[in-house]
Amino acid sequence: MTDINLFDLFGEAVLDHIEANSGERELTQQTREAVRVAYDAISAAFFAPEPIDYAAPDRTKAYMFYYAPKHAYIWKRYVRNRCKKPCVGSVTLNSYGTGPASELIGLAEAWRARGLKRIEAYCYDRLDAWRPLAQAVAARYSRETNFELELIWVDDWDGFAKGRHLVGSFVLSELVRRKEIDALLRLRSYIPGTYATFLDGAKVATVDGDRVLKDVANFAYWTYLPSLGLNCFKEINAAFATRADRVCGHELKEEPKLCFFRTRC
Repeated sequence: MTDINLFDLFGEAVLDHIEANSGERELTQQTREAVRVAYDAISAAFFAPEPIDYAAPDRTKAYMFYYAPKHAYIWKRYVRNRCKKPCVGSVTLNSYGTGPASELIGLAEAWRARGLKRIEAYCYDRLDAWRPLAQAVAARYSRETNFELELIWVDDWDGFAKGRHLVGSFVLSELVRRKEIDALLRLRSYIPGTYATFLDGAKVATVDGDRVLKDVANFAYWTYLPSLGLNCFKEINAAFATRADRVCGHELKEEPKLCFFRTRC
């Protein structure tokens, strides 16, 4: 099995989406500049106390060109090194704050190498703009790998598959910024008897000052990414360097300062 370049995957999925809506498969110079500005705004927002706004098309594109593949690589490394091999040919799970499906692609890449053929994911995101973009990513991934990645969108948590693992990327920090962290307690009642795993920062800026997520969310288990010894940044940099069209982003000098949080629902 050959790994695919996830920067290529998400970048080409952006172009797939543009082509489906306009018939043109390219970024204008004006769009490129707007995406770069949006990338800088998103990067700065990670360290600000206000909720991050991804609604603008330039921001969703910027996230997909850099942050989505970066996070997918982190998920892939984590799952390959820390999670058990699936015992069946297909896995069903839940995705909270799906966005462009970065965690699902990371899971698919890790488990595809172990013989898995299919992931069925029940997906929820408060921003509808992510749905067509995530679908474009899933469709391109399925074409390139012959791995079936099916996204089933739900309008509320009641649509989640009961008793199935839940995953999410950078939703805890947003809940903290929105002062909605208690939503996790309610969420647990919709998927009892299973686990939830989240990728996020160790701290999040709020108007009240820095708050450690493990204390806010009262998680039973969390792991600081550099302590796992995964060398995610090396794989990320290697893939980013070979991307023909690097619209935005940068190479990493060290392992990202992120955490995986895991709790029982």
